[in-house]
Amino acid sequence: MLKEKILIVEDDNSFAQAVKKHLLAFGYEVVGIASRGKEAIEKAGVLFPDLVIMDVHLDGEMDGIEAAYQIMENYGIPAVYLAAHADQEVLDRAQHTEPLGYIDKPLQEESLRTTVELALYKAGKEKELKKNRSWLTAILQSIGEGAVVFSSNGDVVYCNTAAEEILDIRKHMIIGEKISKQVSILHRNTHVEVDLTSNNQIFETRKITGEDYVLKTGTREIPVDFSIIPVNMADPFFSGFILVLQDISERKKYSEALQREIDSTYEMQRGILPENDMILSDVRINCFLQPCTFGAGDLFSYFQINDEYAGFYMLDVMGHGIPATITSLMLHRLLSPYTEEGGILLGKDNKPLSPSAVLDELNKQFQHEKNNQYFTIIYGLYNLKTMVTRAAGGGHNFPILQKADSEIRIIRTEGSIVGFFLDLGLTEVEFSFEKGDRLFFYTDGLIECNNEKSERFSQERLISFIKKSRSLCLKDLVVSLEKDILRWRGKHQFDDDISFLALERE
Repeated sequence: MLKEKILIVEDDNSFAQAVKKHLLAFGYEVVGIASRGKEAIEKAGVLFPDLVIMDVHLDGEMDGIEAAYQIMENYGIPAVYLAAHADQEVLDRAQHTEPLGYIDKPLQEESLRTTVELALYKAGKEKELKKNRSWLTAILQSIGEGAVVFSSNGDVVYCNTAAEEILDIRKHMIIGEKISKQVSILHRNTHVEVDLTSNNQIFETRKITGEDYVLKTGTREIPVDFSIIPVNMADPFFSGFILVLQDISERKKYSEALQREIDSTYEMQRGILPENDMILSDVRINCFLQPCTFGAGDLFSYFQINDEYAGFYMLDVMGHGIPATITSLMLHRLLSPYTEEGGILLGKDNKPLSPSAVLDELNKQFQHEKNNQYFTIIYGLYNLKTMVTRAAGGGHNFPILQKADSEIRIIRTEGSIVGFFLDLGLTEVEFSFEKGDRLFFYTDGLIECNNEKSERFSQERLISFIKKSRSLCLKDLVVSLEKDILRWRGKHQFDDDISFLALERE
């Protein structure tokens, strides 16, 4: 362990040697002895001791008080004064230089030991605090956000350049002022002002944050995010807080523009869903879609292909939000009977492709997609004359067929998620969809929806609901199910998109 270094400044050489002898016995390193003020300053600048023991009364033009002051100002080295019979004026001058202690003359060994130990302890702590403060200042100055440091009584003690720009005020005009008079932060909706005064004890124990608040300056209002952080530097002379301000004006402009695009995309998606309670080719259609975010990866439709066939599908793109929505809109274009619009449902002979052929073609196209979007799907063809339906599924939940006599059948379509494997392993199924029959399609967001007790809605609960609702018209059944799933979920946002499509043969 390195010894602490001490410089002795005393014009009585015999007394200086006595002090040196004691210090060496205490285990300190005496790096030099000076007898004049200017000499002490020069040696301090070369030897850089940890402490200076300075005689108040020095011979020559400069006394010990002035020399100690200049050593502290130039090199940051503290002093302990040697004093004997000093008058009050001298003591007052000495006190202004903030010494770390006094040693009385004549010299007493124990007094010297205690004073030096305490002085070096204080000097070490002060050096550590200055280092911490320097680090903090450097960090606050370098961050992009505005930073204002204020004491526990509300006085501003520091303001970085970014804060000057946000607050539209120069540093010298805010330092020393009360934070509550210089900074006004309001809640955007309630217009309640954030309490920055010293009587707000909540800041003292934890970090406080706020998003999208309004900062009022003398000339403007700025949207900001803010944080108030307690400062703990183990400094007995300072306790306070850091107010961090981030101007979010540009982010809000971008966010609002993005939101308009999201709303437009969402409305586009809503616009291509089947119209509720519509009858197309003797089939009544009712449905609902509950997205978990703006835009959804779920999509479904029932449409007429030609005089002989109608088609239907339900799909669920992996993921949520805009990427999933864009993929679902792309699939809507592909699952179209209009080849001139990019539809893939008709072959070269203008006849509908089989459901398995359509899914294979989709799988082929999405194997080459760079964004790796996968999806589950049910696609089927309904023969309007024979009432025979053929369907194929790529990893999607099995449709539920309720016959006119209320019998429930699960339409088990086998196949893998589209876009994931080269071979989907499809098996087409065929069934009759006759007068009075009902056919239900749904995504996993419905049956996997959890309530507040973490219970799933489940396929069994859905089937039970369908059975109990047989007496309801199709429209009322669908409306009732949507209300049930909203009650089931409670106040929480859905974790996944929820889709339900119901068809009934008139």
